[in-house]
This record gives sequence, C-alpha cells and structure tokens, in this order.
Amino acid sequence: MLTALYSVGSVVGADLWMKGVLLTSLAYFLICFSFRRSRSGRGVLAVLMGWLLTELLCDMVWLAWFWPGGAYRNGGLESAAALLLWPVLLCLAGGIVLWVCRTGR
Repeated sequence: MLTALYSVGSVVGADLWMKGVLLTSLAYFLICFSFRRSRSGRGVLAVLMGWLLTELLCDMVWLAWFWPGGAYRNGGLESAAALLLWPVLLCLAGGIVLWVCRTGR
C-alpha cells in the first residue's frame, strides 16, 4: 500500500490501484473478523500481524518491480500480474490467520 500511495502523485492510474488495495484490505478485515475467534485480543493481533506482514512483503516486491533504481518503470500489461500479488497474498495470510486462530497456536 505504501508503494501505491507513493505512486498516486506521479503515476497515471495509481488512484485506482490505491482504491483496489484499500477495498481488498477492507475485505480481508471483514472476512477475518467475521469469525468469532479472530475477535479475541490474540485473534485481533494475529489478523493485524498477517496484514502488516503481507503489506511489507508486497511493498518490497512492488518497489523492486515498479521503482527499480528509484525511477518509475512502466511495464505495461505485464505489470498487471504484479498488482495481483496483493490479493493473492491477502488470501494466503487470511487462511493462515484463521487457521492459527482456530487451532490456538
């Protein structure tokens, strides 16, 4: 999300990218918190940590992909695949978080 926020002022279409990131984040939190065990203190911490780790990993990949060497690189349609990394990682993190909350590990 930080890469998308950084891109908003200088990249055409980054506002749409930012909206997509925010909507998928909202969906992640709504789905995770719809389970009762995720609403405990430990569950909330697990959900937040899952989101933050996903954010960190995805931002590192996006920075390397879109801003190599500090200058924006327009990869065209190939870059759309890199944008799909965020929802895929959120689904993976959500599954792991819900498994951790269910098993209590």
